[in-house]
Amino acid sequence: MRKGHPTVISILLTAALLAMAAPVHAADNTAVATVYVVGRSRIQGADMSASQKAAVADSLETAVTVVLTERVPPQTAVGNFQAISEAVLATTEQFVMDYKVLTESVVAKEHRVLVKVNVSLARLTKVLNSAGIPLNQKQYPRILFCIAEQWAGG
Repeated sequence: MRKGHPTVISILLTAALLAMAAPVHAADNTAVATVYVVGRSRIQGADMSASQKAAVADSLETAVTVVLTERVPPQTAVGNFQAISEAVLATTEQFVMDYKVLTESVVAKEHRVLVKVNVSLARLTKVLNSAGIPLNQKQYPRILFCIAEQWAGG
């Protein structure tokens, strides 16, 4: 072997390591996030339908909050909480595509509902981007590969 030319094995090893280290963002291509949440509301008087509607509204807000916390890193959320509150949390209904109440119960003057909620990731991303909230911050690698090469003298 000539000095200064990498071997075929080191090229293949480097390519394999780079392929394994590349981040995979399959979830970013998904347009909808489906979450299951519990909503609750205190029962006021004998009006069960009002407490059921309030419990559903609570679950929809919780669903958007869950999806938001999965998409926005904690450091970003802390630094931009006012903007997030104004752009997203004040109008959570715009991100709910649809929902289905799976079951409900009444326990000790509290109405509880289990709801399946589909949240629009495209709308959420668009609103966060327009509010100037960064979503795609680079994360530092969790594993660092070091390759020591020795060249054969010749």
